Amino acid sequence: MRRPAYVDSKGNKISGDESLKFKTNIYFIIGTILPVIVLGFIGYQIFSNINCNKTYDKIKSASKEYLSSKNKLPSFEGESVDLSIMELYEKRYLSNYETNNTECSGKVKVTKYKDDYVYTLNLTSCNSCTTSKRYGGWSDLKNSYPRGKAIVDVFPYYNYYEVEMGVTDWSNFYDEEELTTTVDKTYNTRIPAERPLPEVPSDVKILGLNTEQRVMYSYQDKTWKWYDIVGNYSEYSSEQPKGYSNKDTNTEKLTEWSEYLYKIPEEKEYRTIQRYTAYKYYYLDENNQKVYYNNGKYSVEADKEKYPYMEPETTTMFRYRDKTWRWYNGQRRNYSNYTSSPKSEYKYKDEELYSLGGNSSWSETSSLNSSNAAYRVEETKTQTRFQVKYELNSLPIFDKPVSRETFLKRIGTTVPKFAKDEGVRVEVSYKFKYRKS
Repeated sequence: MRRPAYVDSKGNKISGDESLKFKTNIYFIIGTILPVIVLGFIGYQIFSNINCNKTYDKIKSASKEYLSSKNKLPSFEGESVDLSIMELYEKRYLSNYETNNTECSGKVKVTKYKDDYVYTLNLTSCNSCTTSKRYGGWSDLKNSYPRGKAIVDVFPYYNYYEVEMGVTDWSNFYDEEELTTTVDKTYNTRIPAERPLPEVPSDVKILGLNTEQRVMYSYQDKTWKWYDIVGNYSEYSSEQPKGYSNKDTNTEKLTEWSEYLYKIPEEKEYRTIQRYTAYKYYYLDENNQKVYYNNGKYSVEADKEKYPYMEPETTTMFRYRDKTWRWYNGQRRNYSNYTSSPKSEYKYKDEELYSLGGNSSWSETSSLNSSNAAYRVEETKTQTRFQVKYELNSLPIFDKPVSRETFLKRIGTTVPKFAKDEGVRVEVSYKFKYRKS
């Protein structure tokens, strides 16, 4: 069979073999070489992106470090400062090695934005990372920060309010135990747990609390029994100690209560025994597991707020206390009634026979002095009262936020200085542009 003949673009005949060879070359280029070129271009772009992003990040961090060392970082929202990138190289905050083996030129604008900074780069000579080579023009103004964009510029807009500062009347004084155990998030301090704070006018901004503390004093007077002679007397004992023949009933004194016991104590004629029903107290943790008080042992008492639950099983526990006396030989002492100071013939104080009087009422003045210090026991407590601070704002001065230039013309000074005036409150909002890819 004869191969068909083909003609080229000039009308010359091409044999079938030559045509097939031509097609094969075209397919080879399209199928093999062109994908390699495309993949190589994509790889170059990815590699270039990585290197340029590293360069940009290094310039940003060096700018912050340098301005911070010079105390030139803007501190008020919307304020900005321009910095020459060459200055970073000259001051050794940046090196060619850190910027892809290239000494870049241009500038960076550092703007205070909320609790952070926006770094607007304009690199005029930085090989493939040069801003004008790498990106197109600027976008339109946006109301929110454009996430994921490498080159962003921020534009502050300002408004302000005239402010009237105010405080409420003082609250009552509160004891420490009447305050919350944790710091209140609104006022950043402990506040009364149940009673309300002073009422504030409506439509105001609460700024915090003024607090005032005072120390209050209360006292108890300690009294003793006093006796007339030293005599031959023993220490306190419930049972007759060896070598002493008589019990002085005027010296009777009770011991402290014993610990709680599982076993009933031995009964004595001078002993008082009490019986109690004991439980195993617990609470439930976040996993609904029981957490026991006192390692799961039976207890007569527990913090019912923390350990509100009890196992149904109970047991009986006991505690006791004993009467004690001084025992003597020979002449018996005469004892006075309980007093703070010796009386006439009763000149010896029995340190073991004492009593505390009732608490006095609380006073802002201490009654403790050198004449009563030997017998007066004073207690103090700190009380706190509160006053709510607030501000009442006027309507905004401008109908809508204005540009920095317009705002500066209105206030006639810098924004940070103007914002220090206690009679005004500056409000800053933002718009953004970004370099198009």
